[in-house]
Amino acid sequence: KNASRDTGLCVMPDENCNFYNIVKIIQKNTGHFGITPHIHLIFPFLPKESFNDIYKIVTYFTSEFKSFDIRFKDIIRKEGTGKQYVYLVCDDISKDILVKMQKSIMIGLCDALKNGQNQNNQNKLNNND
Repeated sequence: KNASRDTGLCVMPDENCNFYNIVKIIQKNTGHFGITPHIHLIFPFLPKESFNDIYKIVTYFTSEFKSFDIRFKDIIRKEGTGKQYVYLVCDDISKDILVKMQKSIMIGLCDALKNGQNQNNQNKLNNND
């Protein structure tokens, strides 16, 4: 209900990562500098107006995860809606870690939204007394 296609929650690689070398080659050869490598965890996401609260929730629910390497086993090229996409397919270990992180964040966000909605409903009931 509150999802926004203008926002997403992504994993961003460190700029010193080898992946950025690929991006630099693409930028040099195409002149397109709008490329930012990322992995979507949740898209669409929540409205930007609620980002302060979301930041706290995401930080809390990702604190259990230590830094990890993401490894890729395949590259897939697709075209659609006039654009071209390159997808890097994670190996199973990387995929498992990303899925666990995604689930942890989603559980935290859903609980927070549900509790917030319950709190709003309770406040409305109290105000009608």
